[in-house]
Amino acid sequence: LGLERADGHFDPEDHLGTLFEIMSGFAATHFVVPAGDERDFFERHIAPWASRFFADLENAASARFYRAVGVLGRIFIDIEAEGFAMEARRSS
Repeated sequence: LGLERADGHFDPEDHLGTLFEIMSGFAATHFVVPAGDERDFFERHIAPWASRFFADLENAASARFYRAVGVLGRIFIDIEAEGFAMEARRSS
């Protein structure tokens, strides 16, 4: 995609946050990619692990706020996955 860390910025990235920023860039057409690349990016970099990550947050007993973030995130990932699956079925 031609993305790289900006010069002079040395803070570690929030990995899932960075991936979501890229997906946001696709949705807003800030990053123009060939048809299907957005789905491929999601399936390769987010889908394999994001649901488990958010499920772990849901079960964080001492983190009340993050439990709610986990619920919201897991539902969001489920919706995205279903949307891409519907798109794939339409194009078949």
